[in-house]
Amino acid sequence: MNYAADETLRLIRWLLPQLQQDEIIALELPYKDVSRKADIAIVGPNRLVAIEVKGPRDNLAKLSRQVEDYVEGFLEVYVAAAPNLMPTIKDIMPERIGLIDLGETTISRRRLSAKRQRLSKTGAIQWLRADELRQMLGARRGPSNIQMLRQSAVNLLTTAQLSHSAITSIYNRANQKFAIFNSERGERLTLDDVETLRLPKKIR
Repeated sequence: MNYAADETLRLIRWLLPQLQQDEIIALELPYKDVSRKADIAIVGPNRLVAIEVKGPRDNLAKLSRQVEDYVEGFLEVYVAAAPNLMPTIKDIMPERIGLIDLGETTISRRRLSAKRQRLSKTGAIQWLRADELRQMLGARRGPSNIQMLRQSAVNLLTTAQLSHSAITSIYNRANQKFAIFNSERGERLTLDDVETLRLPKKIR
């Protein structure tokens, strides 16, 4: 059994009826120069949620570090885990991290995630591509190196500008795949349907 794929399918079936208008789902959403990939992401005009999925045999050694990065790059963060891992995860995760229990027959939200209104500058610039940063900087476009562009954006643009542009960029990248997913899926969601939501590894 492919646990990760099966649990992702279950989670998406559970999440779809909860989506608000204009919200979409993406799989393996790459972040921080592809050093992180959110297993499942919910993206909307004012929402950016990461869900990290942990199976019953997964090692939790790197979970705290993963979640730290997601807290910086998302407005809400959840860990969805098998019941045998939930006590340990609850002990090691800060209160701001939401918890989703992947029970054998039902999925339940054990704890709500804290919500931020906007991304920090540091978190937002990790999402923006070089061409997007150049456009935002306009006449102040400066260097072409991505790290230097990010630093210029942090120095010259507001937190609100960067956060809004980052979420819009993510939404635009993922929306086409979600539209195809919606148009092609049947009444009963399958693993093939879910594959449509998977984003390419290369994002720049």
